[in-house]
Amino acid sequence: MEQKKSLRILELAPQFPFPSDDGGKISIANTFLQFASQGNETTFFTFYQKEIPKSVIDEFFSNSKLDLFKHSTKNSFSRIAKAILSNKSLYIEKHINEEIKKEIRNILEKETFDIIHSDHSCMAPLALYAKSICGAPVGIRLHNIEYIIWQRYADALPKYHPKKYFVQSQAELLRKQEQYLYEKADVCFSITAVDKERSLALSPNANVIVASAGVDLNSWKSEELQRDPNQIVIATTFNWVHNIDALSWFIDSVLPLIKNVCKDAYLSIIGKNIPKEFYERANLKKEEESSKKSFKEKEISNGLHLLGYVPTVLPYLNKASVYIAPLFVGSGIRIKILEAMAMELPVVATPVSAEGIEASEQDGLFVCSTAEDFAEKVLFLLNNPKTARELGKKARELIKQKYTWERNIGIMIKEYKRLLNYDY
Repeated sequence: MEQKKSLRILELAPQFPFPSDDGGKISIANTFLQFASQGNETTFFTFYQKEIPKSVIDEFFSNSKLDLFKHSTKNSFSRIAKAILSNKSLYIEKHINEEIKKEIRNILEKETFDIIHSDHSCMAPLALYAKSICGAPVGIRLHNIEYIIWQRYADALPKYHPKKYFVQSQAELLRKQEQYLYEKADVCFSITAVDKERSLALSPNANVIVASAGVDLNSWKSEELQRDPNQIVIATTFNWVHNIDALSWFIDSVLPLIKNVCKDAYLSIIGKNIPKEFYERANLKKEEESSKKSFKEKEISNGLHLLGYVPTVLPYLNKASVYIAPLFVGSGIRIKILEAMAMELPVVATPVSAEGIEASEQDGLFVCSTAEDFAEKVLFLLNNPKTARELGKKARELIKQKYTWERNIGIMIKEYKRLLNYDY
């Protein structure tokens, strides 16, 4: 075997991952950071629309190369119309065009790479294009099995909903495209064992390895503070409709059941740009995002504590007694659940939210399919604070054992070196 410690990696990502304020960005950011911290040279290619502050670039890319390409990936009307007329996957097609390919050629003319790494299947056609030029092996990080998200969305829509046929047809087009891409890649890294099974069912000849998501345990440390026995918490993003639908379900179907038994229970909602509908549910006027009110000044109304954007979620996770994750559409793994568990919070989640996390109720993860069961588990934890704290501590121990970025990105690096016949 050739002795070589470091890799030269071209990482292709669909979005700039800093600040890392949602699960997708967190996963991409930590992949990039671990590539570097484990001794590899990375050139990071991604799209942007708004100018990125120089201070952010200097903070994260002082020892790595960054190639920014101005390009929007929004689902515009023209893109949707083109997808319908061309019978192609909107998700895939919006991430590649001739100008983007030209930029990749320019990068490859200046640099030599050992590995082409694609974050998400949407960047895989570009990665395979790069391979056709330079010959480097391609790895796809399957943050999700994307066609399943589209399929679950189609299944969730009413039979005669105007979007249903389009979403269903796009799910099938994407399924066929991912089937092809997985097999063409030299390796695919699924984020869960469940997703590995799905990948191989879709593309039996693919080389699929599980490399899960993780948490930086040094950044996510619980403090021994007095927990609020009535506080439930969720940290989410509101730029994805399925997160809004999930939270609406909890507020409308679960929270009333909880408050019938525990009248002082309330839900703290953390996330930028909370939609107006949640202020209406709380009987409050929507505040500006720039509101300087402190945690204590934020009014609790109708069982809702609308915090909005916060610089760090740590103080709020330290104070709460239960974390919830009520998602019904998705794939991959919910990083925010892992972070909550690292903060010693027991979690109550739907099956989709908990999918891929190898944990049980004994580890502090409760999985519920109905509103009644969800409310029952939340009430159990609120009414038994000592047990909730014990389960929270077990949750962190599980994260230590299975879900750290260093461990799981290390699996990817090891496989890349194996592909290149390097001594690792």
